[in-house]
Amino acid sequence: MIDVPWVSCAATIVEGSFTGFLSRDVVPPPAGAHPMQIFPAGAFRCADGHVVTGSVRQHDWDLQALLYELPQLQDDPRFTTREGRGQHVQALWDLIQPWYDAHPKAAIFAQAMEYNIAVGMVMTAGDALTDRHLAARGFLAVQEGPGGAFVSPARPLIAANVPGMGSRVHATGEDDAWFRAALEEGRAG
Repeated sequence: MIDVPWVSCAATIVEGSFTGFLSRDVVPPPAGAHPMQIFPAGAFRCADGHVVTGSVRQHDWDLQALLYELPQLQDDPRFTTREGRGQHVQALWDLIQPWYDAHPKAAIFAQAMEYNIAVGMVMTAGDALTDRHLAARGFLAVQEGPGGAFVSPARPLIAANVPGMGSRVHATGEDDAWFRAALEEGRAG
């Protein structure tokens, strides 16, 4: 029998260079926000924040060119291959960044979903607390606190016997008797 922790399995699919490190002890140089080997991918500034997009497969690039409303990029010899896009990052950046600057992250996300392009919004805390998807998945809940009810993250995942929904936020000092007792015991000992 082989015992493989689930977290080890999950970690290997997070990102390619991390997988290389785990399986072959290879430490790649930092790729930065925009890895040249898969550009245009990474974090892009947009009208109201940032989005993160992926462009791993040729199909991803073709769809991105359509998303940017620049279908001619598909036939531009500088950008037809992953290697070419990596060699001409600045030229491509200059062509696509104005599109990102003109669009808010929610609009980019929605439009990318229509094209089946992997895009994620970089959310602020306020964005997350008002996100319909997170609310629908039960990640957000109304909590009770000393100042009244408020919306907060309730649980990062849904699993049996994991508390999170309906918990109460304690007032400062309300639940620290155990800590104070241990502290006094430590001083006495």
